[in-house]
Amino acid sequence: MSSTISSASSTKRNTFHHCVPTWSDQDLMAIIPPHWLQFEPAPKAFYVITGLVISVIGLVAFFGNAVVVYNNHISKRGGSRSNDMVVNLALCDMLMATIVPPMYAVSSFHSKWMFGVLGCQFHGFVGSLCGTAAIMTITAMAIDRCAVICTPFERIRPSITAKRSKSVLYCIWVYSFLWAVIPLLPGFPSYVPAGYLVTCSFNVLDTTTSNRAYISLMCIGAYFLPLMIISVSYGKILSVIVHRATLLRTLSTTVCSHKANSTNERAARAQQIKSAKVSVCILLGWLLAWTPYCVVALLGVFGEKDYLTPMAYHLPSVFAKTAALYNPIIYAFSNPRYRQSVKTNLTRCWKGDNIQAHYGLVRRSTDYPSDMIPTNRRVNFRSPTGSSIEQRWNTHERYAKKFVH
Repeated sequence: MSSTISSASSTKRNTFHHCVPTWSDQDLMAIIPPHWLQFEPAPKAFYVITGLVISVIGLVAFFGNAVVVYNNHISKRGGSRSNDMVVNLALCDMLMATIVPPMYAVSSFHSKWMFGVLGCQFHGFVGSLCGTAAIMTITAMAIDRCAVICTPFERIRPSITAKRSKSVLYCIWVYSFLWAVIPLLPGFPSYVPAGYLVTCSFNVLDTTTSNRAYISLMCIGAYFLPLMIISVSYGKILSVIVHRATLLRTLSTTVCSHKANSTNERAARAQQIKSAKVSVCILLGWLLAWTPYCVVALLGVFGEKDYLTPMAYHLPSVFAKTAALYNPIIYAFSNPRYRQSVKTNLTRCWKGDNIQAHYGLVRRSTDYPSDMIPTNRRVNFRSPTGSSIEQRWNTHERYAKKFVH
């Protein structure tokens, strides 16, 4: 009698997802790993909270990265290698925030995956593509900063031009595309619903040789190797800053007065602390977002399925989405001058000052030939004794309006 009850209970548990909710897409049911079907769905409130959290992450990530791209466009900051990488990172996060969180949130509100097999493949592909591209862009930024700070400028100038920077970005996208497209090829497990079946990702429960090789190599190529490069790069930066601070303190002691020594020492210490904080934030953000997911993937492919409950998969999946949230904060808004630039451009945009000047209603005065501006009223932008920036801008804008209107 007890065995019959146990059997009935087991059957009900194993088919719970077939009944509540009702899955109408049999093709989608065919690709769901049986491991996830043995767990009962979470309460409805849990799915709603998940949908709200993912929605907030997606909205904040999208608008935060959109501000970064907008500010670089308005300020005409593009063209340098560092700004190109910042914009590329923001575009990666914007693309992910545009596609992945909305599909994740809608499915969470319905307590099941709502976009079929093709939507599952697309969701997993975009998440893998953007995640890998963002990680490799962060790695390229770390290498670039290390080269600029730790190597004499005369030696590295030929190797870090803006043109080569764009080539590096192309290589990043090709590299990321190759990793993301492999699960779509025949012979490899495809992207599948996982956890509470409201998101799609790699099939970490498939223990075939091909899948084990793919997951292992991707963890190395898109996690351990970039992490090692970032750690070495920022460690070298910190060591150089400490060395230069020590050298500056020594020179101040032997050459300058005690007051100058104290001032230089405080400045060097402040720069050292600031660089250390940024480096620690970068590494902590990286580890918080990707380490749990990497651990879950390795546990699954190497047969430790007992540890993989839907909640154990769900939390790392949510943490991985937060990478798009803190990237603009660390790489853009941690710079005081960049924050001021964002504030200025957003204020001008809100007041309408940038609408004419930047979107074609009124061209910049520098867009006009020099002979179109009267000689006696021209402003020499390189003159150290010229008027303020705002006065020069207003003078040129008045002349530009005359020529347009």
